[in-house]
Amino acid sequence: LLTLNAPPPSRVMLERIWQEVALSREDAVPRLQIGAYDVRRYQGQLWWVKRVTPPGKAVLTWDPPYGPLILPLELGILQVAQKGYAVRAPCLDEQVTIRFHAPGNWQIVGRERRRSLKKLWQELGVPPWQRDTTPLLFYGEQLIAAPGIFVTREGQAQDHACWHIDWHKGE
Repeated sequence: LLTLNAPPPSRVMLERIWQEVALSREDAVPRLQIGAYDVRRYQGQLWWVKRVTPPGKAVLTWDPPYGPLILPLELGILQVAQKGYAVRAPCLDEQVTIRFHAPGNWQIVGRERRRSLKKLWQELGVPPWQRDTTPLLFYGEQLIAAPGIFVTREGQAQDHACWHIDWHKGE
């Protein structure tokens, strides 16, 4: 905790972290709130995570010329860059939006089956607290990518027209 600039925990707080987070059921998603942060456990490791209220069903429109897009809640900046995850460029008639919620089943590049976003997050090892704050790139109503994590089959880059999406994460 000290290496993460967290306040030094008291003996009582260390005991709570150990009992309530580290030793909780294996299938639990434990969380202990300490100020503006949480101590969490995921895949056998303890995490010190700044608490963020997820943007929910917010929809951000990303209009041409597709300059850097500042995400809400200090979640970072998305931009079309020289490097990054390659996706197909949007067609002229496709509205580009960023969302944080995607109901339905999606097929990502490299997978044979369609899966719910929840199952994809689990399979890809994305911690629960990052799932609702990860930007999702949509063209119209079609999920294209979660920058830096996956690209859907419908968002797969074409040789002649592709974008590179770079997500500079916030705190």
